[in-house]
Amino acid sequence: MGFSNISPWSLLIILMIVVILFGTKHLKTASKDLLDTFLIFQKKLSKQNKRKK
Repeated sequence: MGFSNISPWSLLIILMIVVILFGTKHLKTASKDLLDTFLIFQKKLSKQNKRKK
């Protein structure tokens, strides 16, 4: 049993519950923060790879 067994309907229901609990504004800021963190990580990783070459 893993995540591959989750149906699209289950994901939709989970998404609706999360939106109801946290609201769209909070999810928007959380997703922006997550994206910013990912971009910073990606930049640092590329700088490190350039140093090794």
